[in-house]
Amino acid sequence: MSIPTVVAFTDTYLPTVNGVSYTIQTWRDQWHDRGGTMQIVYPTADQYESTTGEFGIHSLPFPLYDGFRLGLPLLPDELDVADIDIVHTHTPFAVGLSGVRLARRADVPLIASYHTPTSEYADYLTSQPHVERIVSAIADGYEQWFLSRADAVICPTHDAQSRLKSSIDPDAELAVISNGVDTDFFSPADESTTISFRDRYDLPTGPLIGYTGRHGYEKNLSELLYAAEWIKQNIDTAEAEPRATASIEDNTQIKNINQFSISGDSAGDNIPQQTLIDDLNVDSLNQEPTVVLGGDGPAREELELLADKLGLNVHFLGFLAREELPVFYSMLDVFMFPSPVETQGLVALEAIACGTPVVGVNAGALSSTIEDGITGRHYQPDNPAACGARVIEILTDYNRFMHGCLDYRSKLSVTRVVDDLLSLYQQISK
Repeated sequence: MSIPTVVAFTDTYLPTVNGVSYTIQTWRDQWHDRGGTMQIVYPTADQYESTTGEFGIHSLPFPLYDGFRLGLPLLPDELDVADIDIVHTHTPFAVGLSGVRLARRADVPLIASYHTPTSEYADYLTSQPHVERIVSAIADGYEQWFLSRADAVICPTHDAQSRLKSSIDPDAELAVISNGVDTDFFSPADESTTISFRDRYDLPTGPLIGYTGRHGYEKNLSELLYAAEWIKQNIDTAEAEPRATASIEDNTQIKNINQFSISGDSAGDNIPQQTLIDDLNVDSLNQEPTVVLGGDGPAREELELLADKLGLNVHFLGFLAREELPVFYSMLDVFMFPSPVETQGLVALEAIACGTPVVGVNAGALSSTIEDGITGRHYQPDNPAACGARVIEILTDYNRFMHGCLDYRSKLSVTRVVDDLLSLYQQISK
């Protein structure tokens, strides 16, 4: 079978900056490089001009989430049903329903990617816990119905696959295919580039810890700030040796990180001593780390207020252009990811590809996305002290974790992912 012609349906696409929109764009580019055609149906946005093979449909702004648009369940007139081999939906919402209709009309296989649990959006609709539970239950039921329409469901991790096995048709085809990372694009930036980035955003010298991505309530970013507060309260200041920066060819450049330690007997006013990690082997820190957050979203204002309340030095950069992301990741000494609801956590993989270790919650897909002890460290949910201690642990043994990330890069390549995607398409089409 030749490379099939695919029509992808998504509720989130450029200019929206998130993992789903860039995954679809990267897959499409890889598909075209192989001589195939992957067309994309997405909600229109005033700030984006469609290119060849992209079809915008009418959409409405979503009042509860700035920047997100709800596409209407329409099919573009320009689509030629006779030339379609596969329909691939990346959303269960209205645009995804259009994909279901097209697959039936064209009598072709329907593939569905499972990116985010539908129930996680319930807290955007209500602040009442009992109402949220009802909305979540309805969302779960709808999600099960939608995914059962597909000939195969793609899960980015085994964790996501296990989550679905218990809720949809047991005979359904559940394939584990990572979203993948463009490792040619996401690679360690050189020192001069990271210095220029620091200057442009007026960032101080010294160690940087942080995150980039959507500032949604479900991301649990407040835990990141509480962890930073814990670090601030539990470090001593002393002289220390600098460490090497990430470089694929030569790891001899110097990063602005130094030794860390936990000080004294106190673990902070609000965090019990027993939450400390027992196996730390640390020395000292000669400068408090700066927290840097890229991205935006509905939780940002509350995060800014919390940072002020905690007395933290936090820099909110807002949305970053895609071209800036490799530099941002490379500039960080530790990427922090406290979200327990990820189906993969693409930003964690992008950071790893740039040689930056990740501290992530041991829940959801991050349990497998992060290779504990190699590309980063896990901590248990709802434990800012453990998160802070893991950050300290990585900075203490930074070179080992950095090399672990660089050695892991080949496993993340989107080229391998598209090989798996093609195999699945061909299997389902037989």
